[in-house]
Amino acid sequence: MELSILRTDAMQLAQALEQKPNPVTTQFLIEKIAQHTKEGDPSLESARLALENAALNVRDWSTGTLDRDTAILSVQGALTLLQQ
Repeated sequence: MELSILRTDAMQLAQALEQKPNPVTTQFLIEKIAQHTKEGDPSLESARLALENAALNVRDWSTGTLDRDTAILSVQGALTLLQQ
């Protein structure tokens, strides 16, 4: 269950990167992900941390303070951890 939620969150981050940057919409997504990554199965700790980092990078990209490629790489990294 938790893994499925985290994967969905990561896919939503990837989708956000395909859209025009929208800081307001992105912030709502980031807040939802923060709730999902607050705690959970210990075996998913590294994936949760990667997802949190990716969410922050997507937020920074949406506000123009981080390049898109860096945000994409962080989302890809989170997705890789969530596939295991």
